[in-house]
Amino acid sequence: MARRCVSPSSAALDTLVARLVLQALEPAALELSLQVAADVEVERQRLQQHWHQRLERVAMTRSAPVASTTPSNRKTGWWRARWNAVGSGVSRGSTVQAEYARFLAQQPVPLSGRSARPFGA
Repeated sequence: MARRCVSPSSAALDTLVARLVLQALEPAALELSLQVAADVEVERQRLQQHWHQRLERVAMTRSAPVASTTPSNRKTGWWRARWNAVGSGVSRGSTVQAEYARFLAQQPVPLSGRSARPFGA
């Protein structure tokens, strides 16, 4: 009788190796995903702070003391320049607010604590 060599099929072995490799990489992929989510949140907070500072600067420009002067008091070029600067600040403020509204509309909804919990477990 001839002896036959018994060996596993390569397809079954490839499937087993692929499954074991994916199981070994799963914790690293999860950790990387959590780090990316944390980095995105830090960047989101940085952008929010930037926008709040920008809106605050516009508000300060609007409330400048020169804004209370009337056109009849603008007898010099300096007053005229200040008056025009305040006027452009008002229109710039509405533009900045519109830009901020567009920025907020484009932001993805962040994961809440309840939604993110399965990933952190």
